[in-house]
Amino acid sequence: MAGCDWECESAAAVAGSVVASFIGARVCARRVELRLMTETLAIAIGLTPEALSSIEAGKQRPTPQQLALLASKLGVSVTWFFEGMPEPLRTSTMLPPAAGSAVIEFPQSALPNEPDEQSSGS
Repeated sequence: MAGCDWECESAAAVAGSVVASFIGARVCARRVELRLMTETLAIAIGLTPEALSSIEAGKQRPTPQQLALLASKLGVSVTWFFEGMPEPLRTSTMLPPAAGSAVIEFPQSALPNEPDEQSSGS
């Protein structure tokens, strides 16, 4: 099973980098279309030019907040960054939680009981 975990994490990393590259290319294309310099856009959204260059190169995926700021400054919607993305890439970002971030389920017996009318003091 250890091989399976590695394969899933590897697939997630590849899909993540492809998605980051797709978004980065859209950011770069729109910035160039608007004739904005990297430094100008970076400062406008609170990033260093190097950080914005990393996003445009697909080396770093923007946070949701950064994506919202980019959309605002570039005059597009947040969904615009994902338009034209192949369906397998869109769904590949919906992977199970990574190792170490387990979902804990409590047995019914561990959950608090609803107060009944007799113990409510009415």
